[in-house]
Parts: sequence; C-alpha cells; structure tokens
Amino acid sequence: MVWQQRTTVGSPGLYEGAAMAFDGHQGVTLLFGGDKSMPGVALGMVSNDLWQYNGTTWQQVAVTGPLPQARSGHSMVYDPVDERVLMFGDNGNPVWEWNGAVWSRVLPPLDYRVTNSGTGNGAPFYDPVRRTTSMSVIGYNFSPGYESSTSFLACWDGNRFVRGSTSVIDDVTGTAPAIGDQVPDPSRGDMTVFDTRRRCLVWFDMGGLFLSSGTPPSTREMHFSDKVKPVHQPYEVIFAANQTISLRAIHAGRRPLVQQWFKDGAPVLDDAHWSGAATATLRIIGTTAADAGLYTLRAANIHNLSDTPPVRLSFQNDGIGLVVQGIGLVLSWPGTTGILETAATPGGPWTPVHGVSPPYSVAMDEARKFFRVRDP
Repeated sequence: MVWQQRTTVGSPGLYEGAAMAFDGHQGVTLLFGGDKSMPGVALGMVSNDLWQYNGTTWQQVAVTGPLPQARSGHSMVYDPVDERVLMFGDNGNPVWEWNGAVWSRVLPPLDYRVTNSGTGNGAPFYDPVRRTTSMSVIGYNFSPGYESSTSFLACWDGNRFVRGSTSVIDDVTGTAPAIGDQVPDPSRGDMTVFDTRRRCLVWFDMGGLFLSSGTPPSTREMHFSDKVKPVHQPYEVIFAANQTISLRAIHAGRRPLVQQWFKDGAPVLDDAHWSGAATATLRIIGTTAADAGLYTLRAANIHNLSDTPPVRLSFQNDGIGLVVQGIGLVLSWPGTTGILETAATPGGPWTPVHGVSPPYSVAMDEARKFFRVRDP
C-alpha cells in the first residue's frame, strides 16, 4: 500500500483546526469549519463552511436551515446506526447532527456538557461493541463544576453525555498500573481510535511531552471486558466445490488470547487444506462437500474460556453463496463463466458487474442491493 497524491476538482483551501469525518450513508468525506487565519490567507476568518469529497471532486455544500456557528478545534464522527455525522466541541455546548441534508442542534442537559472535545484531547469514535459514540476527554472539560484532571470517556446516547469508566485502561505490555496512574495523563495532542478488529480503544498518551515532567509518550488500551466473549462471527456460510473460504470470529477480552477452531466438536489442525486453526481466521482451501458441518472457535485468556455459537457451513453447488466477513459480505458462486448482476429491487433492472469472479466482496455500508448469477 502506498500514499497517492490526488489531483482533485475544487478544494476547500487552507484551514487550521478543521474537522473531517466519512459519511458512510452518503458515501462522501465531510470537512467542516476551521481557521483561515494564516499568513497570506486571511485574518480572524473562522469558517462554518461544509465541504464534501467524493473521491474526485471537492464541493461546498449549500446548507438550508439551521447552521452551526463558525468554529475551530472541534471534532466529528460518523454514527453508522443513526446514519448521521456528529460534531462536538468548540463554540459552546451544543452537539450538532448532520443527516446528509440538514444540521440539527441538540443541547445536552446541564448535568454533563462537554465544552472542549477537540482532537487535542482525544477524538470521538464509534464503539461497535456498545453501539455508542464516545470520546476520551479530561475532567475539566465537563461542566458544571470542576474535577481533577482525570482522563475518562464521555459516551453520547443521542441526548446527553454519560460518563464512562476507564478503570481497565492499562499498558499494552499488560503490566499493572501504579497507584495514581490508573488512566493516561491528559495531554495536549493525545489521540484515540477504536480498534474494530481487537475490540478495544487505543489511546496514544503524549505523557508529559508538553510539561516540565518530561514523562515519555506511551500507548494505552481499554478493553471493555476482561473476560472473553464473542462479539462477531458468521452465522451460516453457503459454499460450492473448490473454493477458498475464510471464517473469522472476533472476541472481546483482555489479550493475549489462545484460540482453537473445531469442526463438529473435533479440533482442526493446519495442513494443506486448513490454515489458521489456532487464530481468529480459519481458511479452508479447495472446499469439498466433506467440509460441511458446524464450526466453533474456542478462545481463552487468564480470566475464562468461551466458545462461539456454531457456524454452519452448507454445501451448495449452484446459486450464490455468501458469508459475513469483517465489515463486508463475500459472495461466491460455482464455476468461472457465470456473470454477476445487481439490482436495487428483486424485479430489476439488472446490471452486470463486469470483470469480477468469485469470491466477490461487498461493503456493508453500501446501499441495499440484490444479486444474481446469470449463465452466459
């Protein structure tokens, strides 16, 4: 993988402190606000412009209705459940929601309002384990009242902020935190992101980089469950002969995990036909009818052991098979001559998907589609 500089049509121009988020429902990248107060550009020109980028063209969005105040140092995040982009921070307490057409202003109750949620104190993220939008902040970002400078999560439930627990944040090395060091030191420039594969919050703690203490930066993680529990897996996989299938199951829980796949209650061992038997992803190479059955993944750590619910593999040598893998669907069909077609409704019209062969991946954030295979 390499970075590529793109030549785009249009450009938002130079901004400092703007915020970006990908709108999975609309399929565009959004940019809002920012400060143009840079040498040779403008003075005191803070923006409330909204721009969108579709992979080729930057275009300013003509917004009707309520409009957020100009701001800089704020942050944005996409909520895939409500299919909205949320904007937090700067210029007062409101939370703004963008649904692809209009902005909506939400004023949280006075008990918990985040008054500064810029990326300097932890960017917001969508937590797919608890299906909520959260952000890491420090104590004095809450009002009313004052709390000591302690790092914790603020979870947005659509109407208000709820304080989350960070008592399980620990070093990546797994060492026990010292007293008074149960959470990251809040510092300017701290960064956070949710690791969807390992189901944990990753916090890059800048330590005392900007302070006289000179504490070195460190990487922290928050696992929302010390005990192992399954959080994602395929339910049923339909396959044809001579395919390569990948079964992936994801567990929450404190790392490291010891994992083992089973087929019909018997452990699977790596060979020319199987690979990844002791990992989260099992690959079956050159499938046959004998591969049909019930598969489970057993995961264990120092706290407990947990088996996934069975994943049923069914052999079908015609039609389209599918499996949920990660954040997408994988379609498969027997042979190499069939033409995959797609339509918005079961009745068509049907459009060929040119140049594809099985397996074919479909992102789950795409618009609803129907698929069929037509023999030429």
